[in-house]
Amino acid sequence: MLLLFFLTPVFALPQVSGSWFERNVAFWVTIFGNMSQSSCIIHDTEDFHAYAMHDVCPRHLTREILRKTFHVRKRRIHLQRGQKESLAIGLQHGAAYFPMMERIFRAYHLPPELSRIPLIESGFRQYARSKVGASGLWQLMPATAAQYLTLSDSIDERMDPELATEAAAQIIARNLSYLGSLPLAVTAYNHGRKSLMRASLMLDTFDLSVIHELYQARSFGFASSSYYAELVAVLQLAPFVPAPPDHPRVRIRGERPMTLQQFAQCLHVTPRALMEANPAFLESMQTIEPTQRLFLPPGAKLGSCGRRIL
Repeated sequence: MLLLFFLTPVFALPQVSGSWFERNVAFWVTIFGNMSQSSCIIHDTEDFHAYAMHDVCPRHLTREILRKTFHVRKRRIHLQRGQKESLAIGLQHGAAYFPMMERIFRAYHLPPELSRIPLIESGFRQYARSKVGASGLWQLMPATAAQYLTLSDSIDERMDPELATEAAAQIIARNLSYLGSLPLAVTAYNHGRKSLMRASLMLDTFDLSVIHELYQARSFGFASSSYYAELVAVLQLAPFVPAPPDHPRVRIRGERPMTLQQFAQCLHVTPRALMEANPAFLESMQTIEPTQRLFLPPGAKLGSCGRRIL
């Protein structure tokens, strides 16, 4: 029997009306709060009825096998592993990033609670990479990231937590300006803005529950429609407490092209210290161009090496 835990919300994110969303949140509270990663539940994607639960999840259970076993439509059945350990570890890792992320989201006039999205995306693993090419804390895809960040053979700014957070905040802020609803804006971070704009216009609504019920696009499946509910569930289990103010890193640009070694010498730091202060730099980094933004390592002396930027 699936135990659904209903907790009283204690955060500022907008809620979504309807029993479907309440059941969705309760489901994810159970996944993140009560089920270990070795366990799994096979469930209906609409009413969240549990067909089976396993303390040790069987291998090689495809959706087609599940459909034939339980005699339900393929889109109505889903296998979900527990995430209890993932949430606990993510909260530990995330503590170092919360002050910076909350500052950035406030700067974009967005709720600082959105800083908890990486708990869902990457578990706050800075160098996480997915099979489809998403990278970093925010799991940005290359095509999306390239609109906001530098990606090249030697630089991948998705790997820099601060730069990636700024990109994520810009994406969600832009989604909100088009969609007019924070639940839809957050959902669009996962699913894509254009599809949800099309659904919203077609159905004349900003209500996520209505779009879930009536929008028939095959791409808008369980993962996309449940994304906001996951965030709400995480915030129920780990209530938002504002982090203390952080001290923003100093951003600079070089005055002229220099090799990594030359730039480090100019700053009076080691090349390794320069690399560690700039996780966007890949091991292939050789030349730092004047157009490249970077962060000043602790103890460095800027002098004539470059200039500060906002």
